[in-house]
Amino acid sequence: MQEMTKYVSNMEREQKSLEEKLKKKSAELDRAEKRYKTLITVKPAFMEEYERLEQELEGMYQIYV
Repeated sequence: MQEMTKYVSNMEREQKSLEEKLKKKSAELDRAEKRYKTLITVKPAFMEEYERLEQELEGMYQIYV
């Protein structure tokens, strides 16, 4: 009986430990997803210049062709 009680208490502790790890990982995942969403919406500083140069290059290519 004592062994079973000990086994059950160990299993309960292990379950609580795993639940805590799961909560931490899900919180970490939520933070990472929020960070990802903010990074997607942010336009890099050089992007406007890149787009301008890309259009200029396309124009030069059309002249070349």
